[in-house]
Amino acid sequence: MRLNGEIAIVTGGSRGIGRAIVERFCSEGAIVHFTYLKSEELARKLEESISDKGGTAIAWKVDGRIESEVENMVSEIFNKYKQIDTLVNNAGIVRDLLIMSMEPEDFGDVVYNNLLGVFNFSKYVSRYMIMRKKGKIVNISSVVGDSPERGQCNYAASKAGIDCFTKTLAIELGPKGVNVNAVAPGIVIVTDQLTEKNARLIREGLLRRIPLGRLGQVDDVANSVLFFASAESDYITGTVLRVDGGYKI
Repeated sequence: MRLNGEIAIVTGGSRGIGRAIVERFCSEGAIVHFTYLKSEELARKLEESISDKGGTAIAWKVDGRIESEVENMVSEIFNKYKQIDTLVNNAGIVRDLLIMSMEPEDFGDVVYNNLLGVFNFSKYVSRYMIMRKKGKIVNISSVVGDSPERGQCNYAASKAGIDCFTKTLAIELGPKGVNVNAVAPGIVIVTDQLTEKNARLIREGLLRRIPLGRLGQVDDVANSVLFFASAESDYITGTVLRVDGGYKI
């Protein structure tokens, strides 16, 4: 198993892509601590599901925007295990609107939520990784970070920020033994969250724009994150990897 005995933190891990990452890491032997905010029932069910399969996942109700909550969580985990091997910054929000309909709070909330949590968790986890001269940080970005769609000026700005944050942190932490990369998904369908918007996109011929001829699945993203968390990516840092089936070629 590629992550056997390692300790990982995954933000926003109770559903969607985050849940798939938690499940994939646990299947590879990691002990995973994941955060949630509102979906406590889903978080507890995920803990139970992982436990039934012989793995360990621990849910934390933590708001990544609140520095003290992040600091307390990270320090508790390190004090218990004396290691944190991987951080996956996955938590984020979407609020798509054309700019003429977008209020300042729509813009500010998305940028604030999507960037501040990445900053807070990276700041506190990297301290312990530097102590051990070892660690992997993987940020979940999006293809719209450099190839935006209409109605996403807030979300695209936040993801472009994550891309540049990733590269800057890779420069800062590389000499300390820490790799920092990002995974940028394209259009990913979560089966239990198939919305009318997604159904409309499919009806409008979205698949014709994807060379591989299918929409992404959460496991496609989770597998790429696993690669960056594993020893197989030890000589890669500062990279933003598109996982989009060729959608944004």
